[in-house]
Amino acid sequence: MSDLFCTDRLAFNLLRRFVAFCAFIAALAAPSLVGAQNVSVQIHPRQIRNVIDRKIYSQFLEHIYHSADNGVWGQLIWNRSFEQAMGKGNGDWVRRGREIRQTGTSTDIVKTFGNPDWSHYEITLDARKLSGNEGFLILFYVRNATHFCWLNIGGWGNTQDAIQQARGQHNPLALVMHPTIHVNKDHWYHARLRCDGRHIQAWVDGTKCFDYRLKGSSGLDGKIGVGTWQTQAAFKNITVRSLKNRAVLYHGLPTVPVVKHIALNVRFWSRYGRGKVRISTTDPRNGYKCVKIVTAGTEAGVEQPAVCLNGAGRYRGSVWVRGAAPDGMVVRLITGRKIIGEKSLAAPPKAWQKVHFNFTTPRPVHDATLQIGVKGSGVAYVDQASLMSEAALKIGGYRPAILAAVKALKPALIRWPGGGYADGYQWKQAIGPRADRMFHAAWDDKDPNDFGTDEYIQFCRDTGATPEICVDAGPANANARVLGHYIRQACQWLEYCNSPVSNRWGALRAKYGHAKPYGVKYWEFGNEVWYYHYKPALYARALAKFAKAMKKIDPSIQIIACGSGGLDLKWNKEIVDAGGRFFNYLDIHQYVWPPAYLQGARTYLNFIRKTGRIIKASPNPKIKLFVGEWNEQTIDWRTGIFAGMMLTGFERQGNMVSMASPALFLRWVGIPARDWNNAFINFSRSSWFPAPNYVVEKLWRDHYAKYRVACTKVPGLEADATVSANHQSACYKVVNLTDHSVHMVLHMGKTFPLGKVSALTVAPGSQFVANSMKHPNRVAPRALAVAVAGQTITIPLAKYSATVVTMQRGTK
Repeated sequence: MSDLFCTDRLAFNLLRRFVAFCAFIAALAAPSLVGAQNVSVQIHPRQIRNVIDRKIYSQFLEHIYHSADNGVWGQLIWNRSFEQAMGKGNGDWVRRGREIRQTGTSTDIVKTFGNPDWSHYEITLDARKLSGNEGFLILFYVRNATHFCWLNIGGWGNTQDAIQQARGQHNPLALVMHPTIHVNKDHWYHARLRCDGRHIQAWVDGTKCFDYRLKGSSGLDGKIGVGTWQTQAAFKNITVRSLKNRAVLYHGLPTVPVVKHIALNVRFWSRYGRGKVRISTTDPRNGYKCVKIVTAGTEAGVEQPAVCLNGAGRYRGSVWVRGAAPDGMVVRLITGRKIIGEKSLAAPPKAWQKVHFNFTTPRPVHDATLQIGVKGSGVAYVDQASLMSEAALKIGGYRPAILAAVKALKPALIRWPGGGYADGYQWKQAIGPRADRMFHAAWDDKDPNDFGTDEYIQFCRDTGATPEICVDAGPANANARVLGHYIRQACQWLEYCNSPVSNRWGALRAKYGHAKPYGVKYWEFGNEVWYYHYKPALYARALAKFAKAMKKIDPSIQIIACGSGGLDLKWNKEIVDAGGRFFNYLDIHQYVWPPAYLQGARTYLNFIRKTGRIIKASPNPKIKLFVGEWNEQTIDWRTGIFAGMMLTGFERQGNMVSMASPALFLRWVGIPARDWNNAFINFSRSSWFPAPNYVVEKLWRDHYAKYRVACTKVPGLEADATVSANHQSACYKVVNLTDHSVHMVLHMGKTFPLGKVSALTVAPGSQFVANSMKHPNRVAPRALAVAVAGQTITIPLAKYSATVVTMQRGTK
């Protein structure tokens, strides 16, 4: 984004820190939670309070911070299709001749310019789509990053034009929409936008698109701008005239770098040798970009450092090439000046061709560099480089260590693909041959979609998880045509997953090697739609259409509706009352800032109880809650304590909470720590470490039991007691929230004669201890000595600790 937009984001971050500081002061002022260090707890093993659903121990896999492509998936090459540019979020703006071009592929890429005091003006310009899914944006009345308007030509996958307005948020609301003049590639469109106060009129190629009046009388002045949304475009002949006297306020192009060729400005790659190495947008194998290498007598090409060969053995690679390089090409792995492996490739053909290569290493090498070069004199285009270990390929392409880490959590269900990533996700672009797949731009990444529907289903099978798919609900205020498009996409996805081979989409699944239907039971309509300006009544109507269409295809599926973010009881009540008969689960989200994590957990668990009462009094009291996103925003021990509180609370409210999945799940440690940093699994290219929330969830999950039973409540402790379905084992899970140790005596009821008793505890000694790559086990469970006398267990609980006591049934 422009500097103007970044300034507003800085102000938001400062406000967020101030709020967190206030919460911290409030937490310091809270009274001590436990006055005595000696406590006694009675467990009643036959007094069952509720059933606990295993699915409260689920996970949420969103393609964020490289979690899929280089985390779960075993791809060793980063940015393998050269799509991701340096920098983050502001696009790739260059000037070529008398036009400016935007060649980045993210959403919401804008360039703003002009005078913030402009009002009553007319904008004319020419725009041309270079490639991509949509058209172009013309911004007007731009005050800052959250107060602006834009004319969106060819939006929503080139299906709609719209006038959109943002008033206090980054995502503008569509005020008026209609079917688009389809924006074709390489045609110069002449656009005219007349902004006469509230009265907005727009023409494209002489045809009037809009005649609309904005509401309100404020914010009717500001800069102008141009932009794109997952599309590459060019702009020229930009003129702004005053409507009062026709004076020219602006004519020309905004300041951007002037280039003759697009430099090698891609993340994780650099040039080697003396040739010319550039990014090319001419006929890439897929996506929008490839690399062009031109040599004149000496070898040159691209290289990627820090490639991790994590074990001895064979590594299989491939790359797509085309061009005219008679002396051929070369692929090699080096470390320092030592060549680990080198493969000569034949002269590339004129058309794209995939070439394969293999390397074998007798030992691990964590800092190799992969080079792809052209020998002698010639020109070659390179796209879609790949390198995977044979160990990964043998298990379906997944990264072995990460797959093992996920398996260890035993997730009952995995929600996918988002989150925000689900908004705009095109599932059809992530199936079939990888060379034909289109990347998806979201968050910090341009994910190449190697991990699509088929890989996700296999991942669920490998980890023992039930799949749950979240689909894009489309824009708020969408007309029937646009909403129908999104519902069709969801229905076709359902058919691909669940239909027999006699169905068109089932046949396509079989073509790609999966004849047996997947039987995906859980389908969620939209993620945090309130963020995109949906109102409850509007969402409930769209949900009803979605549910009816989906259930017509497969009546057995379960529908999940978008619930509240934060503590919005009003949203939950309106959704349940208006649309409750069309869904089975309500998905609610909440994150807590670290200084107030203790009170934050209590407040949210109480909010869940209130939402449960709303559901019980609604037309459909059978709805269950899915806490689809929850976490505390650190990776120190506070997030472990918070996880223990939340999971215990979910077990305690098992009559209402049926599913729960925290976020983040996985995160590359190369992301700056100031970014969202609370992931369970934190990985580098070579290794990973568990955050405290992973440690506690694994401990709680390993000791899952079906029934929660009655036990004594103790202030300052979050605890519950559970008994297995066969009543042969029992557990007592307890989190000590206080800053001092507790001497605990457990009294087990006589109907459960005690046999073997053991305990595991996580007690790092401070709230601020954290694991790291260098120290992955600072926060870890350790055996705890217990004393057993008859039906009594004596156990010490350290300050700020999470403990599980396991009891086996003995003989009377």
